[in-house]
Amino acid sequence: MDLTLSRTKCSIPRILLLAFLVSLPRSKAVVFYSTGDAEFNTAAPGGTLADSGWDLQGYWNLFLGTPVSSNYFITARHVGGTMDWAFLLQENSYTPLARFTHPTADLALWRVSGVFTNFAPLYINSNEVGRSLVVFGRGRQRGAEINLNNQIKGWRWGNPDYRLRWGENRVAAITNGRGEPVTSTDQVQCLSATFDAGAGRNEAHLSVGDSGGAVFIQEDGVWKLAGINSTVSGYYNTNQVGKGFEATLFDERGFYRGSENDWEYQSGDEIQPGAFYAIRISAYVRWIQNVVTYGNPKGEMRVEESNSPQGPFRTAAAEINGETQTVRLPAPISPRFYRLRATDAARISSITNSAGTIVLTFE
Repeated sequence: MDLTLSRTKCSIPRILLLAFLVSLPRSKAVVFYSTGDAEFNTAAPGGTLADSGWDLQGYWNLFLGTPVSSNYFITARHVGGTMDWAFLLQENSYTPLARFTHPTADLALWRVSGVFTNFAPLYINSNEVGRSLVVFGRGRQRGAEINLNNQIKGWRWGNPDYRLRWGENRVAAITNGRGEPVTSTDQVQCLSATFDAGAGRNEAHLSVGDSGGAVFIQEDGVWKLAGINSTVSGYYNTNQVGKGFEATLFDERGFYRGSENDWEYQSGDEIQPGAFYAIRISAYVRWIQNVVTYGNPKGEMRVEESNSPQGPFRTAAAEINGETQTVRLPAPISPRFYRLRATDAARISSITNSAGTIVLTFE
């Protein structure tokens, strides 16, 4: 998949370029403020960061995924995947059976054969802002310095080596999928983390290729999955001409940000760090739990209807929304009986008829 770009605003009023963290055949990874050492943080973290998700990072081709139940893992939707890929975790290989994608958020759940002996608990609370996080990615090393007026401002994206690395950061804000403040419940929700100078030796940013990697936050002594890496700011220029360059900057002031023929000058009195964005798990817990509970190997929950409670039942043309746990289908002209077919038991909890549409709520 080619690099996908969009021009947008962040949680503070400034234009951001967002790049999907994917680029085939190239893949890149965690960039650190403190060092360009290719060996830095390439082993599981210890001490207070032990059990923060390292052992739960599985390889999904060039990308990462995280098991969230005994037979499902989650990753970024835009990295794609086929049934010919294999999910590799702790030297074990798992064959994909079905893919479930969220209708708006950059999330995909994959059902696999076999059983995961360990999987990540989900961060379900909405108090992420200000909390420390551990983030995982693989591939790129830190490249050459970027200087402006004889002052270092960041680094170019270096060579890929596809190695798993971890870093630390802090949730700065909740933004939508384009980096803007979330103003309605139908907008995609992301955890935003900025690349701040002097924030610690493990302070990390991401680059193209880190898609699908996990963000973990600790709660009551337990590290929980809080985000899935999705987008990053990272295309800059020193003028308004040309294609610019890929970089990780801890201060964007004095540079142009955007894309060829559409560059926006960055000014201001305060430091403006680049940022990365991870899809917010707490906003999509219901969808995740619904897929894990009700999904089947064919990739869908099936709604069946009949003229009689004794049947025979046939498949109905229905729109299933896993996040709201509702089913919508045209209102019949004669009485109908409905049932749900899924891997695990599902129960219809209510039925309403509104403007010619039947809405079933299930649990």
